[in-house]
Amino acid sequence: SDDDEYIYIKDPSKKMQDIREYMEQKRVCSLGIRWRMFGSSYHDYPPPAGSYISNYLWRGPLFSEATNTTRNKMMTGKAKYELNDPFFGKSIRLLANTTTDGCGNHWCTECSTVGMHSCAPFESPSKPGRPPVTGYCRNLDIDERILISDKNLQIMYFGYKSSHEWQEKKRRGRFGGVRSQAGYVPPEYDSVFDDRLVRSTEERLSKLKNKELAACLNSALLGADFKRKM
Repeated sequence: SDDDEYIYIKDPSKKMQDIREYMEQKRVCSLGIRWRMFGSSYHDYPPPAGSYISNYLWRGPLFSEATNTTRNKMMTGKAKYELNDPFFGKSIRLLANTTTDGCGNHWCTECSTVGMHSCAPFESPSKPGRPPVTGYCRNLDIDERILISDKNLQIMYFGYKSSHEWQEKKRRGRFGGVRSQAGYVPPEYDSVFDDRLVRSTEERLSKLKNKELAACLNSALLGADFKRKM
């Protein structure tokens, strides 16, 4: 993932190595993971302390959580600013199982040639057919016990950050065809409270036996002065 994308695994006892082994077991060499896209969390400027994880706790809705009006606004904004699809995600791949660079951003054309599958076990109404949700892939999302289902594996994407950073992106020409540099992050991306990544990170760090390492990771991932406010 990029430095503003974090993979969230619901089960705190699991790690990325478990995901890899499970993908091998299920013969999946490319797995689409749906993201949760976070907005500004009402920050006009970057917070002086802390990290994305601890400071950005409001995100946009999933397709199933959004009204038709909200869906239309988000998709209109996507087209206007040439943004990532708010209801899609990206893939992780077992490239060791392929012999050429036949894997695209969300689709691995070579999977079938090595007897494996390229899957996105969730429906993508805004991107029908890319990748197709085959019967095999759909069955991976039947219940929560399946490790690589959308219920258990997600990408927390902090793409907007503060309103100032959003405007700076536009000023640098990050978004094609955009005339105005003013304006806040679209409010749709600050409509759902979601602190699961904070809670999951805290829980994982609390289980580390090496307290010095735990303190270092706490500073890096949550911020040196981070204190849980509930």
